[in-house]
Amino acid sequence: LSHDYGQSAWVGQVTLRDMPQGLAVERFTREGPLALLPLGGDQWALVWCRQTEGDDVAGLDDAQRVTLLNALLPPRVGEVVAVSPLKRFALGLNAETSLVSGRQIRIGNAAQTLHPVAGQGLNLGLRDVHQLVAALARAHDVPGALRQAQWARAGDRWVTIAATDFLARSFTWPIPMAGTARALGLAALQHFRLLKAALARHMMFGWR
Repeated sequence: LSHDYGQSAWVGQVTLRDMPQGLAVERFTREGPLALLPLGGDQWALVWCRQTEGDDVAGLDDAQRVTLLNALLPPRVGEVVAVSPLKRFALGLNAETSLVSGRQIRIGNAAQTLHPVAGQGLNLGLRDVHQLVAALARAHDVPGALRQAQWARAGDRWVTIAATDFLARSFTWPIPMAGTARALGLAALQHFRLLKAALARHMMFGWR
């Protein structure tokens, strides 16, 4: 199962001044999500999604990229003062419909690669490993354990794939006010703490 989102992710590191330690930030721009993940000290990992068509980041120098990032990020992030050389990756959904072949099983990115919009690729891979270890510990034969792990992971796996795919595609909808509707939904989620906590639990521990 595959889909090209028509987006690319620029990945690298940025140096920030006055950024609260340990804070991760994701900003949903018109082009796609822009995320900062803490690495320690004044360094943050950058994942910067842009529409592939008309993407002008490639033609910018470091100073111009710093200026654009500061314009896109909220004031609470502090100030971007430097950016490392960035690498660009095409973004698409690639998910295997069957994970098991004999005594082999696909897990993590070998089973599915997702859009980084919700940051779920690593979480999904960790849950794949957890389920596989549990199945192997209970099983009497390896092929049976692998089939059991595939069956047990199906619900969480496909719910997460569908949710991530929905969010990624929403950036390309040619629907008037789609961006405003998405922003209002995220703002409402921020204020409903119980719903926000339930979503965070799902993102960390999966569909149960």
